Amino acid sequence: MFVSRLVSIYHPKPQAPARKFSTCKMQEIDKFAPKINCQKAGTFSYDTAVERWPKILTKIVDHFHRKRQSLMREYGQGADEDVKRVVANLSEMRYRLSTDKPITKIEDDLIEDAAVWNDLIDEQREQKGDDFTWFKGDWLFVECYMYRKIYSGTQQTAFLKKYDYFAEQKKESLEDHVEQTIELLKHLRERVEAKETREAVLEEDLKTILKISLWGNKADLSLSGGEKSQQAKSPVEAATSRDNYILANDLDVVVKALLHLGGSRQVDIVLDNAGFELIGDLMLGEYLLSHGLADRVVYHGKSYPWFVSDTTHADVQWLIIRLCQFDDVNAKWAGLRWRKRYEKDEIAFEADPFWTLPHAFCDMKEYAPRLYTQFTESSLLVFKGDLNYRKLTGDRYWPHVTPFKETLRGFQPCPVLALRAMKAQTAAGLCDSVVQRMRTEFGQDSYEWLVTGDYALIQYAE
Repeated sequence: MFVSRLVSIYHPKPQAPARKFSTCKMQEIDKFAPKINCQKAGTFSYDTAVERWPKILTKIVDHFHRKRQSLMREYGQGADEDVKRVVANLSEMRYRLSTDKPITKIEDDLIEDAAVWNDLIDEQREQKGDDFTWFKGDWLFVECYMYRKIYSGTQQTAFLKKYDYFAEQKKESLEDHVEQTIELLKHLRERVEAKETREAVLEEDLKTILKISLWGNKADLSLSGGEKSQQAKSPVEAATSRDNYILANDLDVVVKALLHLGGSRQVDIVLDNAGFELIGDLMLGEYLLSHGLADRVVYHGKSYPWFVSDTTHADVQWLIIRLCQFDDVNAKWAGLRWRKRYEKDEIAFEADPFWTLPHAFCDMKEYAPRLYTQFTESSLLVFKGDLNYRKLTGDRYWPHVTPFKETLRGFQPCPVLALRAMKAQTAAGLCDSVVQRMRTEFGQDSYEWLVTGDYALIQYAE
C-alpha cells in the first residue's frame, strides 16, 4: 500500500509547454542585477565549470564502468550496449563542456519534457547568439541543462531509463551518518512525547529543529563533486551552536508564524538533498503535526536524478523503509510513524516537472500555473538548500544588502521561508555590518564565505 501509493503520486501530468519570453520581457528582466555565468576566471561559477562539473561527469562514467557487470546480470547482455552508449554520451558532453562548445538540444523519448527544454534552448540561442555556450550561458540554465542532458543519456537506452546513477551515493550519505541519525530521532521522539503546550518551550523546540534542518544542508554531493562529506558527531549540538554563522536570521519571526498558522494550515517543503539531510526535513514536518501546529505537510522532490543528491520519490521511499530496518527503537518509531502519516495523507510527496526546469521561481506563475495556485493555498512554503535559493533570487549578482523580498521579484504565493547553507555567490538580505564583517575577515574581493557551506541564511518573506 505504502509503496504503490508513493510511486503513483510521483508521476504528475505534464503541464503546458513553456511559452517563449518576448523581447520586451527579456529586456525588462535584464534591468535587474546581472545573471551569473561561468565566463570570468576567478569566480565560483567559473571554477565550478572548470573543476566540479567535469569531476561529476567523470564519477558517473566510473560508476557505469563499475556497475557494468551487475547491470548485465540484472537486465541481460543488452545492458552492455546501454552502458557503452551512456558512457559515450557523457564523454562527448565532458568534451563539449571543457572546450566551451555551444549548447545543443535534448534528444530523447521524453517528448513533452524535451520539447519544453528545446523551446527554452531556442529562446536562449535567439537572445544570446554565439554567447550561448557552456561558459557564456547563464550559470543556472547551463547547470540545470547539464543534469537534464545526463538524464537524457539513460533515456536513450533500452534498459536503464529508470536507473538512478546517483542512488548509491545518496544512500551512503545516510549510512555514513547512522549514529547522527539515531541521535536526531531520539531527540525528536523525546520532544514529541513530552507533549508540551507551553509556547516558550514550543518556540525553543522549533528553533532547534529548524536549525537542524538548515545545517543538514551544510554539505551536499553536488558541491563536493560526489565525494563523501561527514557531518558533525552531534548534529543537535552542532545545529544549536552555530548562530554566529547565520548571516541573516529571521528565526524568531518564522517561529511565531509557525505557532499561529492560519488558512489551510498546510506547510509545503521543497526539498533539497536526500539521505541524512532529509531526516531533518521530516523531523520538522513531524514536530508541526504532532503538536497540532499544522494539519498537513507536503514534501516536494525531483522526478528524476538531479544535482547528484537531490531527493526523488525513490529516495523518500527508501529512507522510510530503511529506518524501519534500523536496530534502534527511535529509528523504527520514526519510520513507522512516517509510513502511517503518509497512509493517512497527513504527509504527502510530490514531484512537479517544474523543479527540473531552469526557471527562476518568479516565472512559476506563467510556466507552472497549477503549481503556483496550489501554493497560494499553503500557510507556509519552505525552500531548502542552495539551488532553490538560486532559483528564488534568479541566480544574480545582487548587491548583498538588497532586501530578500525584492530579489523574489513578485514570487509570493504565500509566506516564503528559505533555509540555505551558502554555496554560491548569489546572496541578498544581509545587513551592511555583516557584509563588512565578511569582507574584513576574508578580504575585500574574496567570495570564499559565500560558497563553502559554512555560513547560512534563514530568510522569511510574507
